[in-house]
Amino acid sequence: MKSLFVVTCLLLAANLCAQNNQSQLKRRSLDSVAQAAAGVYMRDSSKVALSIGIVHGRDRFTYHFGETIIGSGLKPNDHTLYEIGSITKTFTGLMVAYAIENEKMNLNADIRKYMPGSFPNLQYRGELPVKLGYLISHTAQFPNSFSDEWYKTRSQQKFLEELSAIKLDSLQPLKYGYSNAGYQTLGYMLQHVYGMRYEDILKKYITGPLGMKQTTTSLAEAKKMQLATGYNANRQTALYEADSFPAGGSIKSSVADMLNYLRYQLDEKDKAVKLTHRIFRGDVDKGANGFQWSIGKTYNWDYYLYTDGGTKGFRTFCMMYPEYDLGFILLTNETDANAGRQLYAIVQALLNNFRN
Repeated sequence: MKSLFVVTCLLLAANLCAQNNQSQLKRRSLDSVAQAAAGVYMRDSSKVALSIGIVHGRDRFTYHFGETIIGSGLKPNDHTLYEIGSITKTFTGLMVAYAIENEKMNLNADIRKYMPGSFPNLQYRGELPVKLGYLISHTAQFPNSFSDEWYKTRSQQKFLEELSAIKLDSLQPLKYGYSNAGYQTLGYMLQHVYGMRYEDILKKYITGPLGMKQTTTSLAEAKKMQLATGYNANRQTALYEADSFPAGGSIKSSVADMLNYLRYQLDEKDKAVKLTHRIFRGDVDKGANGFQWSIGKTYNWDYYLYTDGGTKGFRTFCMMYPEYDLGFILLTNETDANAGRQLYAIVQALLNNFRN
């Protein structure tokens, strides 16, 4: 028995050593690719800071470049907070999925069931109601955004006025049309269904269980916890996104927290997570949509789930390759017309390293 115990311990130690060696080799290879790809990105004189997070199996890798405030010399780190923009919508979609699993909501239900008031305008010709699944998949024909007047106040009264003014006249609401207003409405519905603030639902179902202690919708809290300064294409300080009606794009998070989120998404152990990856519109070979996630295949037939975000001073990019058990999160504090394409180029360079 003693000999068997010794042999078992030696085998476990050898396996652990092999895994550590593999991780170190992976790290050295990644370091070179990440430095080169990020170097190209940062050579653009408009760029300020870039944080990259990678999760692959049980391994995690992070890289940081630039500075959180121009001229400060302060380099970002794993806990620097960025506005993640529309990546927020995947959190909103996941909370809706939890509500569906808990039988509080139904994808085929009239959305007016989950809101106080009547809203007779929220139906199509033939009295076909707007269904929850339409909002989730951006096929409800809601406007991209509510009016500038609403954004000035972000009051509930003005929100309800704007919601009551939406005009829908199609017989078949299946055409894709991206809508921040639709996801802000989902947030309003979630608050009514749960009788809780969006922030509290987020903490109860996602950030709390996943240990995402820095992730918040509160601008005041984010500033306390090291929120980077956002900049526009001219490197001018941008206004921060307000945190009222946050479901469309007001979450602030860090690379460390987002890697927890990606690991949870890739594991797909929860029925709600699987539901958010379900295709609602389109064909995976040609491009499809789930609960905010864009779903498709690359030219190499690599299956992916993708989302990104942009606010007045931040640009973010998130991509998962479930077949490789691989996920990327890229966070920046500057936004311009080329940022999305440039961040995707970094992901492609890193993906090629794993593929090879």
